[in-house]
Order: sequence, then structure tokens, then C-alpha cells
Amino acid sequence: MRAAAFAGLTPAADPMTARWVVDALRDRSGVANVVPTGYDAYVRIQHRLDTGSAANVTGNLPSESIDLLTPVLSAATTTPDRCHYGLWVGWGELHAVSNSVDVYFRVAPNALVRLRNRYWSWRWHRRDARRQQHTYTFVDSCPRQSWWGGRDMLLMDGPAHAVATLGARSRIADRVDRRSPQWWWPDDRRWFFANEIDHAWSYLGGAIALIEQVEAIDGLETVRVTTDDER
Repeated sequence: MRAAAFAGLTPAADPMTARWVVDALRDRSGVANVVPTGYDAYVRIQHRLDTGSAANVTGNLPSESIDLLTPVLSAATTTPDRCHYGLWVGWGELHAVSNSVDVYFRVAPNALVRLRNRYWSWRWHRRDARRQQHTYTFVDSCPRQSWWGGRDMLLMDGPAHAVATLGARSRIADRVDRRSPQWWWPDDRRWFFANEIDHAWSYLGGAIALIEQVEAIDGLETVRVTTDDER
């Protein structure tokens, strides 16, 4: 079976689904500008490199860490099958782009080689576009939530376990090159996961018992924080 990006997810049914998040974060500073206030406890989760995520951990909690979190978060909500996601619209692999082949044309040593390189580059980009068409179509159909500094979010709905399908199909292997969500919360709002695109760490707010469970997960590096802390 081929790896499918965004499998199990649908574009957000209500385009206003994240409005409460924006209202909660607006005019706040520090951690409170990243994750809503009102939860009993908060923890910062450091990012580490792994082989299943985008290479840069800035703005992206690696898939190994997400997979450790998912069952704990699923058990901490009454609505594990109804979660909401916000993914930054700016991740380049989520969009069809016109990758120019002129570079191949200019740097090749002679006209015949330049023409051949131009042809094969064109073929490669067409093939890649076909492979990624599901991703591009899905992304284009998602409502968007404006957020400060160009951090507009793509909004989507689905079960907690579908977090493992966020991303685009790998160009070199039959897998999804995963992205962690920037915003992730269940319908009952029992917890909230937040990831700022310029940070190498994420935040989680929830009940004290949940945060203690997360702190006890072997393989996660965590630090207890408050929403008054500098982010």
C-alpha cells in the first residue's frame, strides 16, 4: 500500500474552528502567545532529529516524539476521534511549485547536453507533481486561519492517530515525510499542543495528570513551564 499524506483527515468542516485559539493567543506574550492559557499545567518538549521527519527540527516535532505522545494524548480526551489541526501554510513541500529547469540549461557544457538535461528535468518535475497531486489538492481545499507574521494555518479535522499522516509523500521512498502540526487539540479541548515555526521545541497544555504522564515518557526531553514564561 502506498503511503498517503493526510490519510484520515478532512478539511475543517467549520472554517471558524480555530477562532478561539486566535482569540486566546492575541495580545499575549511569551508562552501564552503560543499555547492558550487556562490549562492546569504546561510542558515544553524539546525537538530531536529523526529519520521520519523533515530534516530541520525548527517548527517540527520529530515523528518519533509525536508517536510517543499520540497514545497518551488519545487516552486523555473523550473525543480522540474528533481532533482539530492547524498546519502552517508556508511549508514548501505542501504546494506545487514551478521549479525552474533553466539552471540545467545554463550550466551544462554544450547545447545537446543542456537540451537533454532540460528534458529530463521537465520529466522529473511532471512525475513528482503527479505523485504529490493528492497533497496539493487536499491543502488547497483546507480553510485557512490568519495568524500574525505570515503564520497562516491550514485547518483540518480527524482522529488523533491521523497526526502520523501530516506531510507530503517522500520523493525518494514510499513514505510520508512527516510534519508535526502547529496546533493540535481534541474537540473537548482537554489538551492543546502548540508548535511555533521558529522554535526547536513544542508546548503542551493539559491536566496535571496528563503533563506528569508526558514527563514520564522515556525518549522525550521535557521542561515544566508556565504561560508567563518567555517562550
